[in-house]
Amino acid sequence: MASAISRAAPEQAQAAHGPLHGLRVLDLTHYIAGPFCTKLLADYGADVIKIERPGRGDGMRHVGPFLNDAPNPEKAGPFLYLNTNKFGVTLNLKQYEGRQLFLEMLKSADVVVENFSPGTLESSSLHYEELRKTTPDLVMTSISNFGQTGPYRDFKANELIEYGMGGQLRSTGYPDRPPVKLGGNVGIYQAGQNATFATVTALFRRELDGFGDYLDVSLFETQASNQDRRSIYMLNHEYTGAITKRHSDATGLAFGIFPCADGYICFWSGVNRFSRVAEMVGRPELMNDPRFADYERGVSDDAIHYFNNDVLLPWTLERDLYTVWRESQKCGLATAPVMSPGQFFADPYYRARGFFPTIDHPKAGKLDYPGRPFIMQNSPWKLRRPAPLLGQHNQEIYGGMLGLSTKEIADLRKGGII
Repeated sequence: MASAISRAAPEQAQAAHGPLHGLRVLDLTHYIAGPFCTKLLADYGADVIKIERPGRGDGMRHVGPFLNDAPNPEKAGPFLYLNTNKFGVTLNLKQYEGRQLFLEMLKSADVVVENFSPGTLESSSLHYEELRKTTPDLVMTSISNFGQTGPYRDFKANELIEYGMGGQLRSTGYPDRPPVKLGGNVGIYQAGQNATFATVTALFRRELDGFGDYLDVSLFETQASNQDRRSIYMLNHEYTGAITKRHSDATGLAFGIFPCADGYICFWSGVNRFSRVAEMVGRPELMNDPRFADYERGVSDDAIHYFNNDVLLPWTLERDLYTVWRESQKCGLATAPVMSPGQFFADPYYRARGFFPTIDHPKAGKLDYPGRPFIMQNSPWKLRRPAPLLGQHNQEIYGGMLGLSTKEIADLRKGGII
């Protein structure tokens, strides 16, 4: 079996395209959390073999947006992003022959990552204890809604449900309206990131003592222990009994989202930076106004409403977004534009740092993709290949790696095994 972590010299690691070069991962994941975990492993050098159902493949192939708004399983934007640098094969694990092929691949693997419902692999005799018989030092990572054990194990869930049960939903939205979840699938991506960290940690441990491990990653627990406010609020409740409240737009002085002439800007100011804001908008006399002078006692909601709506808002509306941003930054304020996708892709900061590499996909063509999460000088992140077509590497894996003949592969295809 390949060494889990490459110990090559920096120059050799650079040539090997990443610090995880030599690591082989069998990817039994679909949709977001699992594929994001294996994408991070692949993007830093691991050989990840993505295993999909024959015919349909990963369900994310059928989730838009699609290139040119034309549904096509090879042109689904989220799938293309989540599966860069992976090899792709098809395999029917419900059939005996398919499970045997998987066990053959397992002999040269270091890691298995899966995010089926708990109990699914047990029914196919592909659970961790069974796979250890083939690969004793295997690291296996399972990602699920509520974990592999416990009273909620078999409950169905999605991002909204996990966000609510994890406690963060209670603190987002306006106090006079129902709670509102943050947009997108942030929590699910965070669970995938946690799974990557757990997997690499287990691999380092294996390097030291030779033992594999079984890792149980729960989306619910990712939300419940989230560092984005949740863990702080839980600690606060433990000590004081306080219940998190949702805040209205009148709780922050020069704080929140403000419209400009051509967009929106986010201000993070508050009372302790009020003098800078007052200077910026040309109203320095307000620093001596008793409504804003008492930092210890705070500022009333009426005073906040007056300044935000009658002073700051007219100032931002008279100026374009980037003028407001430059002026506020000159005053030492924490501000940022609320970027549209077009502005984000064109932003000179990201372009200067090479954050958007271009990938040429055989079906989707050349597109810019979001790039590396961090920079390693001696072991660079690199996009070596685009997301695979469905079954693209069947010949390479089953023929080249497992040694099957062309006829054997053709028979497997006819039998619905691959």
